Amino acid sequence: MQERRRLRPPFFMVKGYDSGRLLPARSGLSLPDPDSCHSCGTVCSTPSCNMDRITRYGDASCFFCPVIFSLRVVPASKQSLAEHVIRHPDVMRQNCRPKTELNLIMPNEAFAKRIYSLQNKIVRELNNAHIFLEQAQPLLIEAKAKYENSKSKVDRRYYVPSIERRKFAKRTDAELKDIYSHYTSNGLFEAFLVNSVSQFESFLGDVIIEFLTHYPLRITETVQGMPACPNISPKDLVAATDKDELIQRVFSDHAGNVFRQRPSLYMTYLAKLLSVKSDPSFSDYYEVCATRDLVVHNNGIANALYVEKAGTKARGAVGEKTPVDQDYYYEALAKLKKVSGAIKRDIEKKYGRGEEV
Repeated sequence: MQERRRLRPPFFMVKGYDSGRLLPARSGLSLPDPDSCHSCGTVCSTPSCNMDRITRYGDASCFFCPVIFSLRVVPASKQSLAEHVIRHPDVMRQNCRPKTELNLIMPNEAFAKRIYSLQNKIVRELNNAHIFLEQAQPLLIEAKAKYENSKSKVDRRYYVPSIERRKFAKRTDAELKDIYSHYTSNGLFEAFLVNSVSQFESFLGDVIIEFLTHYPLRITETVQGMPACPNISPKDLVAATDKDELIQRVFSDHAGNVFRQRPSLYMTYLAKLLSVKSDPSFSDYYEVCATRDLVVHNNGIANALYVEKAGTKARGAVGEKTPVDQDYYYEALAKLKKVSGAIKRDIEKKYGRGEEV
């Protein structure tokens, strides 16, 4: 039997992952490792490798520590041990590989490119709305001025839609002036806000569906308060002629359920699912969505639900008007774009850059 060499401190004993035997962190032969190209009993000769510093200690296996992998279902004591090993100056980092409990972070160029494309698309759509309003506003204001200067009291006929037959509504020039005033000050921007938030929610839904398409097993990810993914009935399963189409339908139904929840909840789910950090811009997004709800359901008057959803970003107390004018809408567009940028940024950090060079 080969003589065991005396170990010099500092060292500690750990249990080998494969053999279960005790071994010191500075000792032992490396096991065959396809990732490091080390074979059993072989000392690496590369300049960057420190295997020649490791001494033999019985027939124990090398302790493999995680470096670029995130711990998941590992007890706290093991996690603390792994973190201590990684920081220890005498532990070889080149020959590390994950346990089965660790979640491997791998680049995914195809997924990253799709997110890059989706984010570019929503930013373009939001910018299109801004460009249109900038072009249309002067024309509307000019048309309004024509009615402001009119002295006519005549009711003019204007075509209005009708299901049964063609109809007309009568308006005076003064009434036309009021119509233009309403839409150039608030009405047009309220309508565009509702549309822009809907477009943005569609973007978020597309991001979730795209992620689940690449990582379908993650559909079981849960967040408190979020409905679980829908079940597939045996009838639908048997009747399905295309498995991929059935899976996509499940993903789509699940995304629909997700976005029936309040923004703070579905953004928490999205952040957990995609490993996206909660960005400060998310709070601004919650207020924009809450304002959209007021426009649709409460004539822009703040209620208790608005105050709760908007939190510290609330623009008024219960009973107060929360106006949506040009300045607010343009700021809302910038906030939506910032949220999309934060999501793309964190996805690129984990899965790689989607931008084509």
